[in-house]
Amino acid sequence: MIYFLSSSILPVVVLVILIVVPLIALIEIIGGRLPGHLQLMWVVLIITLNVIGVLLYYLFGRPKKTDVEKISQR
Repeated sequence: MIYFLSSSILPVVVLVILIVVPLIALIEIIGGRLPGHLQLMWVVLIITLNVIGVLLYYLFGRPKKTDVEKISQR
């Protein structure tokens, strides 16, 4: 365990968690079919809360297929 913490893999894991995962979520939000006000809300939330914002988006904010169909019918 101590070897893992002192090895060179830890900075890569931290980089992926702190930068790459939120970036993927932001790309998904901006390219998605959410209305503009919801996109803005999620982008601000992810930028300010980073990992917590991403977790909240994937748990609660990601539209289901039926939600996307309802939004597109408006």
